[in-house]
Amino acid sequence: MVFQMVKNLARKEEILYNFYNENKVKILKLLWDKGPMGLEEISRSLQIDPEVAYKELSELEKECAIGKRFEHHSAQREVYYAAIGRERVIDLCETALRDSSKSLSQLEMEAEEEMRKSLKRFAREAYLD
Repeated sequence: MVFQMVKNLARKEEILYNFYNENKVKILKLLWDKGPMGLEEISRSLQIDPEVAYKELSELEKECAIGKRFEHHSAQREVYYAAIGRERVIDLCETALRDSSKSLSQLEMEAEEEMRKSLKRFAREAYLD
């Protein structure tokens, strides 16, 4: 049972490679699993050059997938953390892939239809009140 859930999650994580390169996926997984980490810890854990890690972290930060903060425990140090959860990223990637296969007019029609349904629902509820 647990093995099947892990297998399903691993299969779902494959979608991340459509949007992120291998280093970025490794960084995200590391931050999801281990929590906030400094640049040196990340580059050491993933065995990648600190300059490459910094470049990837900067790009992930621009994409709002991770954040950066200063910890003030014994000494001030900069750490990176996952700003969005694993499941949410996978959901967003699935949505982006699904919607990218549709034309712009299809997306607009679906949005208009959703708005009409919402207005009808609102009108029904207002009438019943």
